[in-house]
Parts: sequence; C-alpha cells; structure tokens
Amino acid sequence: MTAALDRTRAFLDQPPPDPIPGQLELRSNDMPDRPATFPALAVACPTCGSQPGQLCTSHGGTRTRRHDVHQARTAAHRARNTR
Repeated sequence: MTAALDRTRAFLDQPPPDPIPGQLELRSNDMPDRPATFPALAVACPTCGSQPGQLCTSHGGTRTRRHDVHQARTAAHRARNTR
C-alpha cells in the first residue's frame, strides 16, 4: 500500500496542467463566490441566525451554504410576502 500512497502523493504534488487552447474556461477570477441571488436573503435566517443579505451557514456555523438557504428562511420570506 505504500507504493500506491507514494504515487498518489507524487500526483498531487504536480502543478495543474496548462489549459488546452480553445477550451472553455469554467471559472474566471471575476466570478463572484456568491451564488445567484436568493429572494429569501431579504430576511434573517431563524435557523442559523444569518442577517439579511448574508448567506446561511452550516449548522456548526463554520461553512457558508452557497447553493441554497435553510427551509425556515424560505418559509419566513414567504410568510413576510403574504402579509
């Protein structure tokens, strides 16, 4: 198993390959780290306590949720809009 581990470490130590000419660049430096705007960001999240305009965090508060918001936040946003 040591040989396989050594090959894996050698592979990970290599620099990333150069892009292929004409290849579509999927990530550029001017792309924001934030996701598309979620309408629910207009209200505070009752689950994680994130303020309006801030993304929700994981349950431990260590990671930002970039792909969605908590269901309770979506429900709070819907309840606010129905009044």
